[in-house]
Amino acid sequence: MIGQQFFDYDSRGIGLRRANLTGADLGDLYLNDVSLYKAALTRADLTGTELTGTDLSYADLTEAKLIDAELSAANLTGATFHMADLTRVNLSGANLTGSDLRPISLTQTLLTRILVMLI
Repeated sequence: MIGQQFFDYDSRGIGLRRANLTGADLGDLYLNDVSLYKAALTRADLTGTELTGTDLSYADLTEAKLIDAELSAANLTGATFHMADLTRVNLSGANLTGSDLRPISLTQTLLTRILVMLI
């Protein structure tokens, strides 16, 4: 699925555990409550994507573009965000325990009720 484009995709009930979505254009999709556990999302474009309640634990989001993405209540445990752009992302209620958040852009990012445990 490297470099793949997705349009009008219905994600209800799917699991993309360990999927290789490197460089994929996933912008403006509804991927709520999807399992992306350990998914490779390096350089993926997730601009404007709805990821509410999605399991992105241990996912690799290195250099991913998440501008205006909705990640409220998402499980981001152990996820890697190295050089990712999280401008205007909603992380309300997200679990960021053990995530690698350096260095990233958090310009105008909503960070209410998040869970972060520094190790």
